[in-house]
Amino acid sequence: QVFGDHQTITGNYSYDWHQPAGTAPHIDFIQTYIDSVNGKLILTNFVIENNFVYWPNMYNRAGMNDSISFFMAAGAHDGVVKNNIVYAAHGLNINNSGTPTPYNIEIYNNTFIGNLTYTLGYQSAISVDPGNNITVKNNITQDYYYQHVSFRSGTGNTEDYSCKYNTDGSNPGGSHQTHDVWKQNPLFVNLGGSNAADYKLQSNSPCRDAGTTISGVTDDYDGNSRPQGSAPDL
Repeated sequence: QVFGDHQTITGNYSYDWHQPAGTAPHIDFIQTYIDSVNGKLILTNFVIENNFVYWPNMYNRAGMNDSISFFMAAGAHDGVVKNNIVYAAHGLNINNSGTPTPYNIEIYNNTFIGNLTYTLGYQSAISVDPGNNITVKNNITQDYYYQHVSFRSGTGNTEDYSCKYNTDGSNPGGSHQTHDVWKQNPLFVNLGGSNAADYKLQSNSPCRDAGTTISGVTDDYDGNSRPQGSAPDL
């Protein structure tokens, strides 16, 4: 759990967390909310970058595999989530959970990989319910049963320049934006591998040079400068 102003969470590796059915809590790699009882302040002006979360065994309470997420951002605002690699049932879960509505969160150049066999609940790479002024660009999302990017409520939210792909050939859930790489295999080096290097893009990946330039995102997970080609990679 993270609270307060000007927090940076970077360079972590979280491996194979799981939660057997019948246990009460749920798992989030990062969680925030307003804790008025203990006087903890909401997360603001934050950066979450260059983390690798690998949870191939994505179980949780009562068999409902919709509660495991990379970042449960209840009420957070004015932050950036970039250059993360996430292999988990949920990616970002932005909501209010009884706190003020999250706002001004930028989500750039992340890779989110789910599992199409998990059909309970709302499996999404990025879920906003509610959130205001949430910006989503240059992300790769693969194998989510529900919408890959889900803006269920809120205002001023935008997304584009995503690669959305399901390995079973089905249409990715959610909107198809103008500049999306739609239903095309991103061609990771080794999908399912437990190292960040497994999620590099092959030389012939359609996600190469497919992004848009974003101020403040000048390098990738490995520290290489962006762009390497005619445009940033996703």
